[in-house]
Amino acid sequence: GTALSLNRVQVMVAAAARQLVAGSKWITKETFDARISEFRKEYRDGSRHLQAQVEELETVLAAAAGSYGGGGGGGGGGVG
Repeated sequence: GTALSLNRVQVMVAAAARQLVAGSKWITKETFDARISEFRKEYRDGSRHLQAQVEELETVLAAAAGSYGGGGGGGGGGVG
């Protein structure tokens, strides 16, 4: 699946708004609800894909940190 970027979301919303304005009759509630649920599903699929990528990245980073003998020393205490 393709990642759903904020830019793509904005484009989709703008396109939907243009369709509403251009239409001679108002969109029905049923059509609106169908479009929204379609959009939600696509967004969910996109975010699930993104979450999988983040988890994969975390695994890689954790493995890399382990091979470098763990993290460095902690910073100094705060002043005050």
